Amino acid sequence: MREDVLKISDFIETENIYLDVELTDKEAVLKFIAQTAGQNSLVTNDEMLFKGLALREESMSTGVGQGIAFPHTTTPERDQAAVMIIRLSTPVPFDAIDDQDVDIVFAIIIPESNQTQHLQILARVSRLCRKTEFTGVVRRAKDPQRLKDAIKGLEDEITGFFYQS
Repeated sequence: MREDVLKISDFIETENIYLDVELTDKEAVLKFIAQTAGQNSLVTNDEMLFKGLALREESMSTGVGQGIAFPHTTTPERDQAAVMIIRLSTPVPFDAIDDQDVDIVFAIIIPESNQTQHLQILARVSRLCRKTEFTGVVRRAKDPQRLKDAIKGLEDEITGFFYQS
């Protein structure tokens, strides 16, 4: 098995997984991401993070369909990417490409200095979300640690399948 395969689970910490969060709309989701990223020391300037997320949404919605959104932005404050998972208690409008409301949010905070990683993480999350098994795991998770473990297990399974020696 290849050791250099990028895995989303490597960028997720359990304290950045939020289950059954009650938010009312896209702006509230973006504010929640920025505020909690600040509280969890992922960034020091949560207002700048919010502006980056909002600017990205203005250019094109990150609602990718099937109830999933990938709000993302870059920041000079990070050396490594960070991924936050937010499962909403009630889906919210997100201007998604399929017009479905969103209940699963993968917020991705990427170092400005590593645009390649930015694209790799987006591609990896997108690939995982195409698997109904994966989205089912996110929608059914009972606690953050179990969700992280399940994501890691699915990634290991997928990676093992594609990169068997």
